[in-house]
Formats: sequence, structure tokens, C-alpha cells
Amino acid sequence: MRDALLRASGASDVFAEALDIANTAWDENIALSKEAEQRYKTMESRLQLLKNSVAALGIAIYESTDEGLGSAVDPCHGLGGRADTGFFQRRHPRAGACRR
Repeated sequence: MRDALLRASGASDVFAEALDIANTAWDENIALSKEAEQRYKTMESRLQLLKNSVAALGIAIYESTDEGLGSAVDPCHGLGGRADTGFFQRRHPRAGACRR
């Protein structure tokens, strides 16, 4: 313990520098907080916050319905491809061999 105190007393300049750095960082953080507060008051940023909130709501709704809707959509997945192929073959009967 004595050794640690002696070393610490010899490093007072390091402690002082660390406190100066911490105080500067604190002041910069306060300035950034004030700047952010002013920015959030502008209409553009308020609209962006609204957009972000709506996007978050959409994601939440999607995540809550994804599994249920997915199980309803999966059986219908191949219908579009089969309908497209049949339509193409009726319109272009000679090209049917090339599409296979």
C-alpha cells in the first residue's frame, strides 16, 4: 500500500492531465448535447424521427405477423411461376422448347 501511494504521489502530473482531459471531454459533451437539442427541434429532423418511428412500427408488425403470413403464402409460392409459364407457352408456342 505504501508503495502504491508513493508511486501515485510521483504521478500527480499524470493525474492532473487525466483530469484536464476528462473536463474537456465533459465540456464537449455538454456542447454536443445542446447542439443535438437544437437540431431535434427543426422540422426536418422531427420528420425524420417520425419516419424512423413509422419504420420501427412496420418492422414490429412484420415480425409479429411474419410466421403466420409466411405459412399462408408458402403454398401459393409456385402458382405464379406455373401461371407465367403457361401464359408464355400459349402466346409463343414455338418458344416453349427454349424456355425449358
